[in-house]
Amino acid sequence: MRYIINVIAILVVAAIVSLAVYFKNNSTIYPFQGDVHKFLKEVSQFMTATKRNINMSIAPTRRKKITFIDKESILRQYIPWVFGEFTDGDWKNFWGLIYNPISDPKSKYGQKRYRAKEEIEGYLIENYSNPFSYFNKSQWQDFWNIVGADIQ
Repeated sequence: MRYIINVIAILVVAAIVSLAVYFKNNSTIYPFQGDVHKFLKEVSQFMTATKRNINMSIAPTRRKKITFIDKESILRQYIPWVFGEFTDGDWKNFWGLIYNPISDPKSKYGQKRYRAKEEIEGYLIENYSNPFSYFNKSQWQDFWNIVGADIQ
């Protein structure tokens, strides 16, 4: 019985190899090779996006701290007319803006990424225009030093 199973396995492998050689050398299959290549490329892109999203969930490059109380108090003193009136929900949204990944609209498969420094600055200028729209480069540097996020 053991020999019969081994012989069947060898015949299956030989059949797969002979079919692969036949399809490789058969010119009638060529029109479909582009479709197969395109499909495999799409699957590869999907797997890459899924892998990156899982890696971002397991080991994020921007790690949230347990608490931001010290940074929040410094920000309240730095710009009191904006951060002085923040509620818990506002702080949660602010820190989420910096630390939470977003789905990249350019990605076909919803690959996640972090917001760039320029995006965050643009959002702050748009939503809290009064102090942020007047910031110069050194004030933005001070702001990012207070926030403490390592953002590129």
